[in-house]
Amino acid sequence: MEQTLIRPSGNARQLTPPGPGAVAVIHVQNSPDTAETVLRPFVRNDSRSASLAEWDRILYGSWNGEDVVLVRLTPDSWEIHCHGGFAAVSSILNDLQTAGVAITQPSEAGASSPSDLPESILTDRNIIDASISEALIRCRTRLAADRILRQTDGRLVVLRSHLRSRNPTIRGPAASLVGEWKFYADHLTKPFRIAFLGAPNVGKSSLLNALAGRQRSIVSAIPGTTRDVVEAEIIVDGWIVRLSDTAGLRSAPDSALEVEGIARARSLPDQIDLLCCVTDREDGRCDPELSSLANSFPGPVLLVRNKSDLRMHRTAAISPGQLAVSQSSNADAPATSPMRSDQIVEVSAITGDGIPELATQMLQLLIPRHPEPDTPLPIGGCVDDLL
Repeated sequence: MEQTLIRPSGNARQLTPPGPGAVAVIHVQNSPDTAETVLRPFVRNDSRSASLAEWDRILYGSWNGEDVVLVRLTPDSWEIHCHGGFAAVSSILNDLQTAGVAITQPSEAGASSPSDLPESILTDRNIIDASISEALIRCRTRLAADRILRQTDGRLVVLRSHLRSRNPTIRGPAASLVGEWKFYADHLTKPFRIAFLGAPNVGKSSLLNALAGRQRSIVSAIPGTTRDVVEAEIIVDGWIVRLSDTAGLRSAPDSALEVEGIARARSLPDQIDLLCCVTDREDGRCDPELSSLANSFPGPVLLVRNKSDLRMHRTAAISPGQLAVSQSSNADAPATSPMRSDQIVEVSAITGDGIPELATQMLQLLIPRHPEPDTPLPIGGCVDDLL
């Protein structure tokens, strides 16, 4: 029987340097009509064909039992992200070659061998590979995985080299970039923390339940029902957000347990990224203690005017910036300072009106802008040793 020779279909090369590492990246260029054969060893959890995936789609699965991430960059190019060990990389390259893909050696592709690279570059790559690998394990959304995988193209090696420079015109911009995007990068792997603070019965628990889509916090007309911090996590546009419901702030709690709950509520602003001040008043006024907490909070403050379904008449619109606070009935009481707020959202936790806008506004205050696609992000503290 005449043996049929497999004609090469496309080419593949390892983008990461040869040798052990946390993550290896293999680039595959092949015609879309042969992708089904070339990518046959890749198995997705949903059993759909990887060759039919959309562009820029991140796919999770296994390659002959080895966990990998597959990214379709263009109609005819792919990246395979796998364990950086020699055995895993060799196995995938052998499978590709068996399928007719020509394997380009690193030296042919213009990559340097480990012996050709300075020790600092090898150290940088090891640190970056380890940071990216850990970040991929910890991330929980497709958006986060996409942002992290973009950092595997060598941009972080350049960033570390700039941070190591003694030239202030090189190191300065690099350090500024890290400071600008560290908060963004950190929250690819950990949730944003948001707390609802306000007087009893303004609807903090109902708001948390409405955003979470389930009965996470007990709702009651009895003041002081919430005695501890109750938390729930939600996903907003691909970002993990942890919401905290707190005990209502009031000056005359009816038990030692409520006193402790209020104390925990007062201490929570030290642990959160966004403070949501909740009120049910038509004019948006809040009590002096909440005003004081908002004014001293270093991050963004969002005023949430709840129970809009109960308001028959609207007062004049209130602009973000400064809001009046309720005045004591005692004319001799000292005046209180206005409350700072960066935005105002009017909602009804009961009817659901304004809840999507509330979620959107929270995220916009946390992330007022996004980096350009080619921006190096300090993933997982991969540059902390150079700051």
